[in-house]
Amino acid sequence: MNRQKTKHMKSKKRLIYTSFGMLFLAGFTVLASRPVPPPARSQVLGAWSGYSDHLDFLRLELDNDGAGYLCVGWVGGESTALYRVQTWKYSDWKIDLTIHSIDPGLESVYLTNIICSYEDLKCEFGGTAGWKRKAKLIGEREWNRRSKPLELRIEAFRKKKQ
Repeated sequence: MNRQKTKHMKSKKRLIYTSFGMLFLAGFTVLASRPVPPPARSQVLGAWSGYSDHLDFLRLELDNDGAGYLCVGWVGGESTALYRVQTWKYSDWKIDLTIHSIDPGLESVYLTNIICSYEDLKCEFGGTAGWKRKAKLIGEREWNRRSKPLELRIEAFRKKKQ
């Protein structure tokens, strides 16, 4: 009889622990499945810089007035190309913009499929001649936030070493 009672008690405990575990997982799943809200427009403003997958360097500046600039340093060259962002709009992680060249004789380029997160901006970069590339730009505020502590750490070590 003691064996049956012990078995029954173990089964009850197992059922209780399993139930609590399932409740915990269900609650955690509900909290974890909350969608992250997109960045505010104010977080999208400013400078974004980075490379295309062909190592072209891009700097995109988005101004509060809905305009801005794009400057491109082409791989293997010292020259830069300057473009005017005539308009840009932001909604739900996506940026739509129109670009026109400032420098005479430049091929028209575009940035499309622009997806903006809190830290970076991913897009397709291409030209009217039919070429296209992927690019990843990092926000200047984010770059500075991450880079400064590392710079200070190295600086402190160099001073200590002397």
